[in-house]
Amino acid sequence: MRTVSPIVYATVAALLLACSDSTGTDITRPDGTSNLPGGSLRVSPAAIMIQSGQTFRLTTRYIGDPALASRPSNVAWTSSDASVATVSSGLVSGVSGGQTRIVASWGGSQATALVTVLAPLKKHERPPLCGEQKLNLPC
Repeated sequence: MRTVSPIVYATVAALLLACSDSTGTDITRPDGTSNLPGGSLRVSPAAIMIQSGQTFRLTTRYIGDPALASRPSNVAWTSSDASVATVSSGLVSGVSGGQTRIVASWGGSQATALVTVLAPLKKHERPPLCGEQKLNLPC
């Protein structure tokens, strides 16, 4: 039986390491801290106004290291008040009238957008006609 030389093992190991993805571009370490070089996450637009029942897509961009300056993937989105608006993958849905902050988190950075949701207009009964309800309206 032939034995493989330690040089062959070392060569294979070196090739595997050279071809791996671990080139220092990891966004989050296992302990949850970030290794992003100085920069910031931005949400665009920073403020929106939508109707209850309407949706709007927010986007994110990392500003800083040109190698990372792009639209980040796997952003975590949350709403500070889900009774006003909810968010999933950047898609904001108006629930009821009010204001809330939508928070995008990525690589240890956070950015927010202010969302104002307008309550639906209330439907009123037909307005009174001339002479109805003893109104002195000209006809």
